[in-house]
Formats: sequence, structure tokens, C-alpha cells
Amino acid sequence: MLAAAIQSPRQASQGRHGTTTTLVERIKGHYWNIDKRRRTLFNIAFIFRDQTMLLPDQCDEALNRLYALRRAVRRAYDFLNDLHPADTERLKPYGSLTKLYTLYYQLTEIILTIAMFKPICQAVCVERIQVHMYLAHQFPQVQATYEDVPPQLWQLLAHARQMEREEGEAQQ
Repeated sequence: MLAAAIQSPRQASQGRHGTTTTLVERIKGHYWNIDKRRRTLFNIAFIFRDQTMLLPDQCDEALNRLYALRRAVRRAYDFLNDLHPADTERLKPYGSLTKLYTLYYQLTEIILTIAMFKPICQAVCVERIQVHMYLAHQFPQVQATYEDVPPQLWQLLAHARQMEREEGEAQQ
């Protein structure tokens, strides 16, 4: 299913509502889908870094929002990883794939840790403090990786636009 939806600019694929989408449009969609979650990630990091006590509902909300970001990262990774070999050779998305995978891994680690933290988030115990400190330490690393992803996707988008322009000029 995924491989059928991924096509080169020459072979526009059918979108959800019967519209055609090009490689450029698909990369742009993945870029915006990840970039729009910037504020959410930074707010969650701020809460875990600066609040000493958290409620289970805050953990649930953080988990839901981090799941959404992780899904967006995974979809972008799958899209770039499953490109047609000719498009992969011309686009060379290897750096973006590496960053997306790293971000996916870090988000998974934080999600699992928050899920582990939720039952003890209001307990007065050493484990809560240790897990909370671990999360406070992990978020800056995730934020740094996240900050690298949108610019790399933007560069891929610019490269894909250039490829489309060159293809259009070659056809004329």
C-alpha cells in the first residue's frame, strides 16, 4: 500500500480526494506535519524540566502529543525510505533518514519513560525523583535532534523542487 502511494514527480499519485500529489507536495506535507509540533514538544520539555510535581493527566496529555509527533516522524521516515530507487539516488535523503530514525528512537524512549513515570508521578519516593530527573535530562537531547529535522526536510524539499524544474526543462 505504501509503495503504491510513493511515486516520482513524473508519475503523480492519486491523493485521498482524487487529486494528484507530487514528490514535492508529499515532502512539504511531511515537513509541515513535523514542524507544526515544535511548540508542543518544547512545552512538554518545559513542564518536565521546571515542574516538581506532575499529575497523571499531564502525563497522559504529554504521551498523546508525543505519540502524534512520533507518528509524524515515522510516516516521514517510511515515505523517504520507500522512495523509488531512482528518486532515492537523485534526492539522496540519507541524512534526513538518519535524523528521523534518531528522533523516532528518542521519542520512543521518552514515551516509554513517561508511561513508566505516570503511576508514580505523585508518590513521594526516590524512584519518582530519579525518573523525573532522567526525563528532564533527556528532553534537551530530543529537542536538539528535533531542531535538525525540519531544516533537513526543507533542504530535501528544495532539492526535489530543483529536480522537478530540471525535469520540466528537459521535457520542453
